[in-house]
Amino acid sequence: MMVKKYGLLVIILFFVILADSIYLTDVLTRFTVNSMLQYTFVLLYFFLLFSIIFCFTVIKIKKETSRSSYRKKLLFSVISAAILLVLGNFMLVNHLYKPSTLEIVASGEKNVESKSTEVWVTDIFINGDKANFDYLPWSGGWQVKDKALLSSAKVPQSLKIKLPASKDIRVKFLKHEWSGIVVIKDGGKEKSLDLYSSKASSYEYKVNGSENHPSDIRRISDLFMAFILLLSIFFLVSIYIKK
Repeated sequence: MMVKKYGLLVIILFFVILADSIYLTDVLTRFTVNSMLQYTFVLLYFFLLFSIIFCFTVIKIKKETSRSSYRKKLLFSVISAAILLVLGNFMLVNHLYKPSTLEIVASGEKNVESKSTEVWVTDIFINGDKANFDYLPWSGGWQVKDKALLSSAKVPQSLKIKLPASKDIRVKFLKHEWSGIVVIKDGGKEKSLDLYSSKASSYEYKVNGSENHPSDIRRISDLFMAFILLLSIFFLVSIYIKK
């Protein structure tokens, strides 16, 4: 009987730890995780961390002579997690955004008043933070110059940038007397833009291809794991907090 009891506890804890780890890894994927290798590493890190925390928690509970208060703490945690789930709702869904590839084509064409066909991508902001081109995955015949990406070819030249699953991604272009015409391919849509300007300025483009429309099953799965994580946090805090 004891074996079945603790066997069931181990299984429950395993799924709680796994759900917490997956959900937190998906949260980080919104901002920093860009590859499956990174995803796997972060997932294993959270799994190990939660395993250690819950292991010490189980030991602590087993040493206590009176465990009736833990039922009250569990009930409090369930209610608190449910309230936050209702209040947070869509903000707790991890898959509202997806990784995307933005293609920027320097067309090799220019305004009649422009002195050249240059296209400069000066900055990329992901959720307000400036991305470093040395770490952001990109490919194409463009070159890095003055901490920006540049194409000055007289023929079409493509640049492909892999972007994380983030809510707000903006690409900043330089506009000046030497700028040419650029074509932006984003999520199946194309936009042609003449970057020529008699005075130096900039143009900021908001990426739309990262927007996702998750299925109802995916939304429910995200919310369920969010509930498990919130429940875990409230329960752990209630145990370790000093009265």
